[in-house]
Amino acid sequence: IIDLRGRADRYYMNFYGENLARDDMFLKLDGGMKQIFKYALWSDSLTHNFGFGMRSPYNGLGSADPRAPATFNAAGNNFFITNAANPASWNSYDLAYKRRNDGASVEVSFNSPFYVRADLSQVRFDGDKLQSFANSTSPGGGYTDFFVPVDYTTKNLSFEGGYSSKRMHLALNFLSSKYENDVALFRWNNMAFANGIDAHPLPPDNDYTRWSANAVFKQLPLNSTLGLRYTTSKSESNVTLLSTALNTGTGNPVTPTNPATNALPGTFNGDIKYDTYSLTLSSNPSRIVDTRLYYNNFKKENGSTRVSFNGLPNGLNCSDIFSPTAPPNCEPELFSYSKKNYGLDVGIKPFAGNKISLGYDFSDIERERFDTNQTDETRYSVEWRNSNIDWLTARIKYTRLERESDFQLTPEFVRARAAAGTNGFNVNTQGYIEAFVGRFDVSNMDQDQYKLGLDFTLSENADLSVEYAHRESKYRGVILGRTGDQREEIYVNVGFGDREVIRFNLFGGWETINYTSYHRVGGVAGQTPPQSLDPFAPPLTGAYNWGMGIRDTNHSLGFGFDWPAMERLLVKASLLWQRTEGTGRFDPQLLANGAPANPALLAGGINNYGNNEFFSLNVKGIWQFTPKIELTLGAAYEEHKFNDIQFNGYTYIVPTTAPNANTSYLSGWYANPDYKAGIGYVIVKYKF
Repeated sequence: IIDLRGRADRYYMNFYGENLARDDMFLKLDGGMKQIFKYALWSDSLTHNFGFGMRSPYNGLGSADPRAPATFNAAGNNFFITNAANPASWNSYDLAYKRRNDGASVEVSFNSPFYVRADLSQVRFDGDKLQSFANSTSPGGGYTDFFVPVDYTTKNLSFEGGYSSKRMHLALNFLSSKYENDVALFRWNNMAFANGIDAHPLPPDNDYTRWSANAVFKQLPLNSTLGLRYTTSKSESNVTLLSTALNTGTGNPVTPTNPATNALPGTFNGDIKYDTYSLTLSSNPSRIVDTRLYYNNFKKENGSTRVSFNGLPNGLNCSDIFSPTAPPNCEPELFSYSKKNYGLDVGIKPFAGNKISLGYDFSDIERERFDTNQTDETRYSVEWRNSNIDWLTARIKYTRLERESDFQLTPEFVRARAAAGTNGFNVNTQGYIEAFVGRFDVSNMDQDQYKLGLDFTLSENADLSVEYAHRESKYRGVILGRTGDQREEIYVNVGFGDREVIRFNLFGGWETINYTSYHRVGGVAGQTPPQSLDPFAPPLTGAYNWGMGIRDTNHSLGFGFDWPAMERLLVKASLLWQRTEGTGRFDPQLLANGAPANPALLAGGINNYGNNEFFSLNVKGIWQFTPKIELTLGAAYEEHKFNDIQFNGYTYIVPTTAPNANTSYLSGWYANPDYKAGIGYVIVKYKF
C-alpha cells in the first residue's frame, strides 16, 4: 500500500495505491486548488475466479466456437458425445474474467457558486463466464454448460453543470454510455439436433443516454426544503436476426435441418425509454412537528421492433396457450411499465424524549402482462421512540401493507373457453391452469410487520441491544401458488469492558422464514380416467393438488475483542459462526378411497434444503514501532460446509445412465462447494 499526501497553502495532491503489480491493483491520483478546481484519475483492476479445474467434453474451450467429438447411438438415429461417459477424460478449464475500470474526472468552480464537472471512464471485461444452453426445444431435452467468451467494453462520458449556494442547488447532467461486445455469436455442435451447429446470439452492442435535472431549495417557509428531480433516458440497439435456426434432424442416418426463421422484419431495433419525476418537501413547522411529502413517477416505454416469426416448422414453432390450434407464429411481447408513488410522513414530539411517526404510502402500478395489468399497494406505518430514560432507548414500529391487483385471466373465462372448445382449447391446455395460478409478486395480499428495538446502558462500560422483528403475509384468493409466508428475527448484541484495558463484543442472531404454497400436477390428455388441469377436479393418481411448506432457519454467533496489550501494541480478534438450515414438506391430496394421491410425496421430506455452516477467525496485532512506522501482523482462517439436496451427489452427466441425445453435460459448478482457507500477512506502514 502506498498512501502519499501533499499540501501547500492552496494546492493539494494525493496518491493512493494498493496491491501493486497484482491482478487486483488499485491506483488513484487526485488533487486540485482549493475552491478553484479539482481532478482525479484512477485505475481499478479485479480478477474474478469462478472455478479451477472445471470440465467439458468440448474442445476449443474459451472460444466462441467449441466442438465435441460425436458418435452415432446404437439405433443409428441420433448422436451422443464420444467420451461423454468418462468425465475424467474431459478437458479441464479455469473459469475467470478480468475487470478493469479506468477513468478521470475534473471539476472547476473558480471560487464561485457555479461549477462544471466532466467524467470519463472505460470499464473492460475480458475472459469467460459460465452459460448453459438447452440441448433441444423440449423441457426434458437437457442442457450443456459452456465457458462463453466475455469481451465487453463500456465507455462512459458525462458532463454536469450547476449552481450551489446556502439556499439552493441546481444541476443539469448528461451521460452517454456505449456498450460494445466483440463476440456476437456463440456456436457449438448439438447432439440433440443430429450434431448440427447451434447458434446463440450474445448481448448486442447498445447505446444509453440520460439527461437529469436536480433542484434543491432550502430555507423556505415553515422551515422547509424542496427537492425536485427529473430524468429521461433511452437505450438503443440494432441487431440483425438469425435467418436460419437449427431444428430436429431427419432421415436415416439422421441429418440436421436449418429451416428459415422468416423473421419480419429481419432487423431488431431496440428502443426503450425511461422517464422519472420526483418531488420531496420536508418541513419542520414547529419544534414538535416535522413532515415529509413526496411524489415519484416512473415510466418505461418499449418502442422496440415488434418481430414476427411466421410459418415455422414443428420444433421451432410457437403456440398460443389459449389457442393451441391457431397458426403457429411467434410474436415476442414488448413490456412497458409505469409506477406512480406518493406518500406523507409526519413526526410528532409530544414531550421531551418521545417521538411518534406516522406514515402513509400509496403506489399505482400499470404493466403489460397477461395475468394482471394493474396493481395498487397501500402502506401504513406508526412508530414510537422513547429516550427519556437515562439507561434505555426504546423504539417500536408497526407497518401494514395491502395489495390489490386487477386480474384479467379468471377461472370463469377459461372454463367457458374450454366448454366452447375455441381453437382447440380444453381442460388440458396449458393456458387453462394459468387462470388458477397466483404469482406472489402481484397476488392480493395483506402484510403485517412489527419491529421492536431496545438499547440498554447497563453501566459505564457495558451496553446491551436487543432487536425483534415479525412479518407475516397472507395471500388472499390464491388457488395455486404461494399462500403465505412468515418471518421472525431476533438479534442481541452485548459490549462490555474498559476500552483502555480490554473491550469485548458478543452478538447472536436467529431468523426463521416459513413459506406455504399449493400446486397441481398432471392434466395429461388422453389418459384413463380423463385428467384435468382444473385444481377443483376430483384428485386422481396422476392428476392431483399438493401443498408445500419450506422453512429456513438461520443462526449466527460472533465474538471479538480489542486489547491494548502494551502502550504501542493493539491486539484485535474476531470469531464468527453462521449456520442455515432448510427443510421442505409435501402434502398431496387424498383420493376417494382415503389414500394419498402420491404416497412418495407424503412419506418424503427434505431436511437439507440449503444447509450451510460457516466459521471464520481473524487475529491481528498492530504495533506502533515508531511515530512513523506501524507494523501489522495477522492471520485469518475460514471454513465452509455445504449440504444441499440440490447439489449433493453432483455428477457431470445427467442422467448418469448411458449418454444419449437428451443427456445434460455439467461443468463442475457447485461440485465442490466446501472449502478451508487460511492466510497470514504482514503490513508495514511508513508515514513521510
